[in-house]
Amino acid sequence: LGREICNIVACEGSERVERHEPLLNWSVRLRNSGFWPMHLGSNAFKQASMLLSLFSGGEGYRVEENNGCLTLGWHSRPLIAASAWQCYLTP
Repeated sequence: LGREICNIVACEGSERVERHEPLLNWSVRLRNSGFWPMHLGSNAFKQASMLLSLFSGGEGYRVEENNGCLTLGWHSRPLIAASAWQCYLTP
C-alpha cells in the first residue's frame, strides 16, 4: 500500500501507474447494479483512528467518515476508502 500511496501522491502523467477510481464512481456503479451502502458501525471509525495514531509515522494523515465510508487521507487528499454494500434487489 505504501508504494501505491507514494505513486498516487507524488506522480503524474506517464510516471503514475496507479489509477484508482474515485469513490463517487464506485458508488454510482454499485447503486446501478442493485447495491445499497451499509453503515460500517460506530466502532469502525474509532478503531481506524486508533490504528492511525499508532502506525501513521508522521503528521498529516487523517481518517474521515463520509456517507458511510471510511477514508484515509493525507492532508486534503483522499488516498483510499473502505465501504460495505448489500444487494437490495431480489433475484
